[in-house]
Amino acid sequence: MANGCMLPEEIIHSIFLRVPTETLLRLKCLSKYWNRVISDPKFMKSRSRRMILPPVLPLHAIDNSIQGNDMCHSMVKLHCPFLNLFDEVEYIVGTFNGIVLLVIRKENRLNEMILYNPVSTAFKVVPHPQGSHFTNHYVYGFGYGTTLDDLKIVRIAVSGIHSYDIFSLKNESWSSRSKLIGKYHFYHYSGTFVNGFLYWVAGKESHWPLIVALDIKEKVFSEILIPSGCKWRRLGTFNGRLCMICIQANDVELWVMNEHGFGKSWLRKCSSDRASLGGYDNLVCVLDDGKLLCLNYKSQKLIVFDMFKESYKEVNTLISFGELGKLGGIEYVESLASPSDMLSV
Repeated sequence: MANGCMLPEEIIHSIFLRVPTETLLRLKCLSKYWNRVISDPKFMKSRSRRMILPPVLPLHAIDNSIQGNDMCHSMVKLHCPFLNLFDEVEYIVGTFNGIVLLVIRKENRLNEMILYNPVSTAFKVVPHPQGSHFTNHYVYGFGYGTTLDDLKIVRIAVSGIHSYDIFSLKNESWSSRSKLIGKYHFYHYSGTFVNGFLYWVAGKESHWPLIVALDIKEKVFSEILIPSGCKWRRLGTFNGRLCMICIQANDVELWVMNEHGFGKSWLRKCSSDRASLGGYDNLVCVLDDGKLLCLNYKSQKLIVFDMFKESYKEVNTLISFGELGKLGGIEYVESLASPSDMLSV
């Protein structure tokens, strides 16, 4: 019996790759050997289970790695210990290495920012900047400039003077900036991160709408034009590039920007018949590889729609949904990384 186990390590490894996450966490507590196998970063990387955090309260996760057309058993309720301290989740901002950045509402107080691992349920509260004014009118972003070991949280004030703050997780410090390049109305509360830039769909009097881009390293804002005639816009990523979903009267289009900052580099990658959505035309968020998370308000069901195949997987749920334009949704890859490794306060 090698290592105190009846089975060879490669067989145990293969079995654990197929075990649901909740069961995996319980197995860690049953054996020191199992705990070592499961806690190995190489194991979690080989597992690479892609999950979706949809806009439902309380928080649930959808296993996006399930094969086949039916995902009715793929949604699981998440344990959120931080809700013992705060009221509820306000926004889902972004994710890196399995850690999700959430904005949490606290009644009559400034909103809190939380780094949260849905697998381990560990969390860490991000400190407020010194001299923070009592306002919760912000949009947010989560990304990095050149290296992943220096993640940044961006918080833009959208009332009064449009100033912004940047928090460095590496230095555990805030830096404040005076103004943006204009006064914008932001369509969504969370920015999309791609290759050192954060992007938000916004509008202002001279251009309505456009994309506001922040170079995280240089701390410089710029504006990018969107494809002409594009309606019902939502940003995402496609093969490591910024993409935009445009829902037209009869079609759903996927546009990809081939060159950052160059509006004329938008390329229409594919177009699907809107009827193929089957009534699920409320776009929640853009997933990778040309897939969309969509909602049917009447049935209170979600689907994962593949634009290239014009087919979808249905997620059955009786849970009530939050305000989609506000809470949002996100796709993340499971890990056992600790928020404390990102931030120590």
